[in-house]
Amino acid sequence: MSKITLYHYTNESNAQSINKHKVIYGSTDETPKQHRRFGKGVYFTSIDPSNDLRSILLNNFDDAGRVINSGRLRDKTEWVIEVSIPRNEVEKVPEDNRDVYVYRGHVDLTLYKHRIYPNPRR
Repeated sequence: MSKITLYHYTNESNAQSINKHKVIYGSTDETPKQHRRFGKGVYFTSIDPSNDLRSILLNNFDDAGRVINSGRLRDKTEWVIEVSIPRNEVEKVPEDNRDVYVYRGHVDLTLYKHRIYPNPRR
């Protein structure tokens, strides 16, 4: 089974909660639509943290290029959840200018090789 390494960027308090519970909770019907643009689930990218922060921000939060200087959005890249996951368990979003994958549901990290660490580019 082919695997892919994907990255979920988050803030420090969410990273601590994810580490404690070993679950990344996905968006649900109650999640505001702007935070589940491609449907319910956990959002990932294959853009690793060695890339510049601007590229990560543009990909993950701002396809229009207007709000990447927001401190609130920068906070959402403080920490990295790196997960090695079977390719058939995620969907690549069919957008030409974005690198986004969605895992439908909540990610139980006890099932996958993973690392949780501060973003070295912050």
